[in-house]
Amino acid sequence: MELTADFGPWPMVEIAATPAEFAILAERVSELARLGTGEITSSGDPSGLASLAIRVDAGTVLVSVHGDVLTVSGAAESLEGLALNLPREPSLAPGYHVHYEHSTRESDVAGESIPLVLLVAGERGA
Repeated sequence: MELTADFGPWPMVEIAATPAEFAILAERVSELARLGTGEITSSGDPSGLASLAIRVDAGTVLVSVHGDVLTVSGAAESLEGLALNLPREPSLAPGYHVHYEHSTRESDVAGESIPLVLLVAGERGA
């Protein structure tokens, strides 16, 4: 999984992963949402941000970067919405992506959230 941030004129963060990696992440986020409390973490590729932290908090999904950690927080039902939107279908081609941001999901994503792009990557080493 590669985690990158761009704070240029149009700030955004990106999670690039294979559909299989997104499927594992979706399961973990759904389980976190079912528990209704806690945090999960995943390591990033050394070329980008160091890690991803997803935690149950109040409100809509908030995507932010703290140091070299991409943080996603929100109420359990908001995080479940994120899990359902992770591109995990095995037939998705590399380059397919989903924008998960306030401008298209006002009721699900906080206005102050950094736009998140979920990018399907090819298999590593392939």
